[in-house]
Amino acid sequence: MFRELFNPYEEEIACESESCQESLQRFDLDEHNLIYEEISSTLPSTSTSSRNGVLNPHQDELEHGSPRHRPPSTLNHSMIDEWIVNHQPEEEALLQLLEFFYTGELTYSIQQALNLLVVAQKYLVQGNLIESIQVELETNIKPSNCFVIFKELLALNTPLDPFLERILHTCVSEMSKNLDTILTSNKSELLNFSPSTLTTFLKAATKIKYGLRCDGKKLLRFIIDWLMEDVDNRKTFMPEIKSLEAQINYQFKY
Repeated sequence: MFRELFNPYEEEIACESESCQESLQRFDLDEHNLIYEEISSTLPSTSTSSRNGVLNPHQDELEHGSPRHRPPSTLNHSMIDEWIVNHQPEEEALLQLLEFFYTGELTYSIQQALNLLVVAQKYLVQGNLIESIQVELETNIKPSNCFVIFKELLALNTPLDPFLERILHTCVSEMSKNLDTILTSNKSELLNFSPSTLTTFLKAATKIKYGLRCDGKKLLRFIIDWLMEDVDNRKTFMPEIKSLEAQINYQFKY
């Protein structure tokens, strides 16, 4: 009785309150659905879902542009490939340089010395080490190794810098002055000359003013023996070799 007298409208207010809450809940839900529909209508349709089951309308675009999903044929490897060393002598020379930088010691053969100089030229390596290799190589060209250095220089198959060009001319000069001795003591090494190596030497020999210090018959005998080492592959070069030999001057008294 006291409660009814104190607040006769409490039940009515309570009913109205519950009714308002239900209306607000329906309004919030309707508003949420309306907003979701508006957002969804502005996004591209997709059926792809993320790992959590939530729709990601941009996932296809992201995957399409990602290198991980790009076909291998579309990848550009040129920037990577240019840093890969695929030439074994060059790789070995680079490893030798790295070992020298760590240990301070370096041992090398004639072929390795030439490869080191080529690598130094390519990668712009300078300093006392390169100068030391150049001096040692140039001052040790002898009749016993000039033809080896000549052969290895041509086998590099790369443009020679001015220093290596000078070494090549020094080898030709040393070979021409000592050809008679070389054909006697190192004939087997010269028999392994490739056709291009032999023709290169003969072309250079035609330009030597003082002539070859060798008996012409001895050189002709060598050319025949060289041909017989591999007739099938070398016979096609004989017309050129014969023509070059006819242009050579021989110095018999020395």
